[in-house]
Amino acid sequence: MAIIWPYPSTPSSYVSAGQQVVVPPQRCPTCLRVNWSAGWVLALAASAAVPRTDLDAPWSVYGRVSVITKSVRTCGARVSSHSNWGMLLAQPRGHLLLIALLLTITGWRGAPTEAIQPIQDSWMPLSTSGNPGARREHIAVWTGSQMLVVGGTSCGGRCGPGPFPPPGWHAGGRYDPATDSWQPMQPPPQLGTDAVIWDGSKMLTLGQGRQAYDPVRDSWRTLSNQGAPTPRSQGVVVWTGDAMLVWGGSTAYGVVGDEARYDPSNVSWTPISSAGAPSSRYSAMGVWTGSRLLIWGGEGVSRSLGDGAAYDPVADAWTPMSSVGAPSARSYAAAVWTGSALLIWGGRWPDHPDGALYDPKTDAWTPMNAVGAPDTPIVDASVWDGSEMLVWAKDRGFAYDPAADRWRQLPQEGAPSARVSSEIPIPSIWTGTDWIVWGGLSSTSLEALDDGARYSPPAQ
Repeated sequence: MAIIWPYPSTPSSYVSAGQQVVVPPQRCPTCLRVNWSAGWVLALAASAAVPRTDLDAPWSVYGRVSVITKSVRTCGARVSSHSNWGMLLAQPRGHLLLIALLLTITGWRGAPTEAIQPIQDSWMPLSTSGNPGARREHIAVWTGSQMLVVGGTSCGGRCGPGPFPPPGWHAGGRYDPATDSWQPMQPPPQLGTDAVIWDGSKMLTLGQGRQAYDPVRDSWRTLSNQGAPTPRSQGVVVWTGDAMLVWGGSTAYGVVGDEARYDPSNVSWTPISSAGAPSSRYSAMGVWTGSRLLIWGGEGVSRSLGDGAAYDPVADAWTPMSSVGAPSARSYAAAVWTGSALLIWGGRWPDHPDGALYDPKTDAWTPMNAVGAPDTPIVDASVWDGSEMLVWAKDRGFAYDPAADRWRQLPQEGAPSARVSSEIPIPSIWTGTDWIVWGGLSSTSLEALDDGARYSPPAQ
């Protein structure tokens, strides 16, 4: 018995029992990924988004055979079946046929338990096997192939007397979404990692210590202290492409407004001009535009702030940002750079269920539509996916499209359980195709969490 799904070169789609599922070429992975309910699965890896018209034979095997023994998925669709052999055959004129031969070790079986289901605009839980353990207030960064997680505390929201630091501060892990697997990592030599950037080859962390982690060697080293800023938390840290900029934050001595630049190529720190810089603050919103560091809002010595400035590292100079039409004073807001604008939404102290976009070219603010937005002003995680701002707000996800000035709610099936941030937002990363949210504090039990999920947006 065979089930055949034709894959025509135009339009890009799979057809199963008369149902069409759109498959965006720009999001196509390079291999067939299959779920199974029993036994072994043999699947053929292929790049289905690229039509083949150069095949001489009427039928040719397209790709390579791989043994897959875990939950996997295909380009734009999730396939679930019993044990089977699967292969992709290529036919001239750019058509691909997927033929599933339903065969087990003991003989033939019936039809697949499920038809092809779309995976666009859906969540997929992360494996919990081998993860670094429950935590909140941790940091995470994307290397291009792995998510690195380190720091934080496993102490929940109802921590009682106990050792300091609480368990979990040293542990870390490396998550590979291609294999849905975790690997351990060497613990950092110093405690209190609070901010992180990826410089192209190493993870640079700040907090009570300044450190660099090399995932290839699985090793840490301490950054130079000469000219370095004082240890701090809740400051702004960005990567410019050749240097790390650090500004503001909270130290053991109070709120600060100083800044410094770290150059990995010569392993040195240099001070940043303070002329025209924003006043001292922590939990400010900061983004790198490609040429400027934008700082806005945050918490001052005794109140939330509603102003900001742009820093030019080439000129070592600050320029104030317009306050006309700007959001009201706030801290802990979601902030992302869209490629042309700074997008700010939500925030605390006081709570603000609104936001605005700032265009640095025109030095102008534009209000955001609030219809369909999260019903809480507190955004626990946020990221820019190339066309939308994705946010997590307590128990669900939302997406905002600035081009259409429109909000939509993300599906809840398979989404992470209800969770919130505490002093530091829940770290989340964009892989280029998926949004990963992991860890945080349970909003129901107030215990630290050791799970998460990845969200694949719809095609744009």
